[in-house]
Amino acid sequence: MKLIKFTILLFVVLVSFQCKKNTNTKQKETITVKDVLGRMVKVPKNVTKVIGVNAGSMRFLSYFDAIPNVVGIEETERRSTRPYNLAFPEIKQIPVIGPQPGGDAELIMKANPDVIFITVPSAKQKVDDLQQKTGIPVVAIENGELGSENDKIYNTITIVGKVLGKNERATQLINFIQNEMDEIEKRTSTVAEENKPTVYAGGLSYNGSHGITSTRTDFTPFVLTNSKNVVAGLENGQLRNRPIMVDIEKIIEWNPDYIFIDSDGWNLAEKEMLPNTLLHNTLKAVKNGSVYIIPRYINNSVSYDYAIINSWYVAKTLYPEKFEDIDIDKKVKQILENFYLKDIDLNNFDIVYKQVLN
Repeated sequence: MKLIKFTILLFVVLVSFQCKKNTNTKQKETITVKDVLGRMVKVPKNVTKVIGVNAGSMRFLSYFDAIPNVVGIEETERRSTRPYNLAFPEIKQIPVIGPQPGGDAELIMKANPDVIFITVPSAKQKVDDLQQKTGIPVVAIENGELGSENDKIYNTITIVGKVLGKNERATQLINFIQNEMDEIEKRTSTVAEENKPTVYAGGLSYNGSHGITSTRTDFTPFVLTNSKNVVAGLENGQLRNRPIMVDIEKIIEWNPDYIFIDSDGWNLAEKEMLPNTLLHNTLKAVKNGSVYIIPRYINNSVSYDYAIINSWYVAKTLYPEKFEDIDIDKKVKQILENFYLKDIDLNNFDIVYKQVLN
């Protein structure tokens, strides 16, 4: 009898040990991901807790409906009005893990995420150091400019999707972005070069607000709409993908047919175009009422949803006959809902399209 009891007890212990062993094995099960720095990073197969640091990382997480999985944010997210913060106002309630950029290693460890996403440019050594300090897998991702750096954007979306176990969502998002760009391209590419109006974008933000002289040689909404940007090719393309400052005299010399002003810089640009100013008296866009405010799409790196939205608006403004079937409000709602996977109330967003000085 005692032998039977002992045998049963031993069996129960062995079964319990095996179950515990299987559980631990499952918890430690990993997959390997190649990040944008070429690092091979082992991450848990089932990621449930994440942190994103540096400009743009939280944006990518928001596209995957992963905000409920974020266990720590950089301090700037508490006071941000970036599109993803407006889509998910609950972000500001997430515990802070330090300042931007990079957070604080000790606070990150306390939050205990399964994975840390970090956007580059960050030196490989800095990424390796963060992983070594925290003992948590760190996956490097990167931002890019739509139209000229799609490969960077799509690669990051693919990496984030793989880490989060949401490959299908990654494919869907890439296809949506590409389809939107393709549709705009199809409608604008048939416009003969001689029939294209000249355009200029001013008031672009960079380390703060700026007036009309802040612009870009490859302003994304102009690139996607095949527009004739008067500053395109300036200085042989050495100023790609970053704001530049030009002289007022050059804007007068270019004298563009249409001017689009970033909403963040409008207060400054407006003063520069008031009646009896040099720009007001010389620019045909001002005289003809062809000056428009568009939402800021570069906010802690590129807001891809706003970049596409602005491209539709620019295209419809320049070529109304080719876009007469497009209702901008409906298009804006459609784009935001495809990026954030939720019903969107446009009243909660800072999207302002306005014709001014008419």
